[in-house]
Amino acid sequence: IVRLLDNALRAGPAAAATCEAIAAAGLEFLHQGPKQVRTDLVETVLFSQPGLPADLRREFAVALLLDFRDYSQGVYRDALENTLAGLAAPAIEPLLTVLREQRSQRDAAPLAVALGRIGQALAAQPQDPASVKAAEGILRELQKLAFGEIACRDAVTLAVGRICSQPAISPQAGNLILRTLLQRLQGGAADAVPLEALGLVCQGPGATDAELRRVAELALRPLQEAPPEPNIVIGAEDGEEVY
Repeated sequence: IVRLLDNALRAGPAAAATCEAIAAAGLEFLHQGPKQVRTDLVETVLFSQPGLPADLRREFAVALLLDFRDYSQGVYRDALENTLAGLAAPAIEPLLTVLREQRSQRDAAPLAVALGRIGQALAAQPQDPASVKAAEGILRELQKLAFGEIACRDAVTLAVGRICSQPAISPQAGNLILRTLLQRLQGGAADAVPLEALGLVCQGPGATDAELRRVAELALRPLQEAPPEPNIVIGAEDGEEVY
């Protein structure tokens, strides 16, 4: 039944009432169906139809987040991120609530990814002040998490970078994130995620020319370091020598 409904929606535009009725059926499956049916639902377009009412989208988010770990592993992870991101603004509050509650769990990373994508899409609409305001609201909340104690810090940091990459985000907000990320750099492999986030922030309006040059220099620094000589021990991992 789930695949039949999904195929019907993918076949072409459907009336708003039809989309809403199909989505309502999918919501019932989410609440009452076995795990396999629920995981199949996450891979469908039932919840991402453009005309669905905001309250129904929010209900989907709440229902998915109740058991998000059922979908956050393996092949279903991308589908979970896509589905949550497709729910757009109505999913913001439920996502933030669960992410705060699960801040000590690494497997909450898909929630941060979805929030980053929602914020990025909202911030790409400079002609819509309400969307920009919502994006900056997400940014403020993620900033608190990114620079606090959270297990999925990398995912949150990249989500912040994605939102700041959009031109509608204020230069002041983008520059604050940029300077904070620069302060986190310590050298070495641990800098990979902050540097990636800095690259995203630099796409937005928050970086001065001098800061752009500094980020470029930092990104290129590993390429300028001389490679180790052959057969020279440079470290050890789990008791094994690494050359």
